[in-house]
Amino acid sequence: MYVAIRNRTRVIGLMSLHSYRTKAFDQVSLRTLQTLGDYCGGALERMRAREELRGSREQLRALAAHLQSVREEERKLMTREIHDELGQALRAHVLDRHEVERRLEPAKKVVPRSLEDRALDEGDAVAAEAADGVVAVEAELP
Repeated sequence: MYVAIRNRTRVIGLMSLHSYRTKAFDQVSLRTLQTLGDYCGGALERMRAREELRGSREQLRALAAHLQSVREEERKLMTREIHDELGQALRAHVLDRHEVERRLEPAKKVVPRSLEDRALDEGDAVAAEAADGVVAVEAELP
């Protein structure tokens, strides 16, 4: 005797029951075996769904880990970029300030103090602009 293993209306397998006796099974046996086949079909479908869900969760975990590593790498790159930009701007500021001070040293008695201050303030403005740029880039970091 054969019955379909079904999940609702979809056949997903076949179940057989054999006996050495002739006419060993009646309609009640057939209905019982079909009920068992339907139950097995539902159980097999739930097992398949659980396995699929487990696979999806593993894939989601792997994607989340990959996303995290990409974010960390992006942060490293941005940090390096910020460091390089700020370092260059501040080095330029220090060199400009030293150059201005060096040039103004012999003329301190002739050049009014306000002109010297103005030149140094321009250098300070460059440094402040660089710092503002760093703050803007850092604000974009995830």
